Amino acid sequence: MKELLNSLKVFRSKIGDIPKNAKGYGYKYADLQNIWLAIEPILDECNLVVNQSFVPDVENNNFGINTTIYHTETEQMLDCGTIYAPKDGESKSKMSPVQAIGSEITYLRRYSLAVALNLTTDEDNDGALQKKVVAKKQESKIDSSKEAEHIQDIAMVSDLDTLKIAKENLTRNNEMTAKVKDALMSKYKELNNGK
Repeated sequence: MKELLNSLKVFRSKIGDIPKNAKGYGYKYADLQNIWLAIEPILDECNLVVNQSFVPDVENNNFGINTTIYHTETEQMLDCGTIYAPKDGESKSKMSPVQAIGSEITYLRRYSLAVALNLTTDEDNDGALQKKVVAKKQESKIDSSKEAEHIQDIAMVSDLDTLKIAKENLTRNNEMTAKVKDALMSKYKELNNGK
């Protein structure tokens, strides 16, 4: 996991602003093609590959997109989770149902990719809303085997920079349970000579 996290760190240091080439709903954003054009050479340079797959949710008549990051040399992987399409009823657009699904898939891929790689792909237009809303931190709901895997990965970390990246990924992916947080704190103290 260390090699993957270090490669992500290098990727983040090399990726610059992604040009916002599209406009819609009152703001500018980078479309999916523009994002891929910007990140693909840097991913390759950092020995990283990103896979996005369609995830059907037959029970809820819905679907999602799962994003996974792989390190090409070590075959380590980071499952960044699945983002599901919002279930807000009938589409009000003039698109056919198939076009609407295609549009939602592209939207989910764009946002999932941006979250997984910590990219800024649209204008920050929620600052005013953020001042009005005080959000509660939600305890993550991940299964115990995934939690144990995270704790084991944390135990293998050997430097503070890698530990910081791991913490950022766990927080971003909403996988920060109390036990995972305790493992991070213990490892931090260990790496910081008990301080």
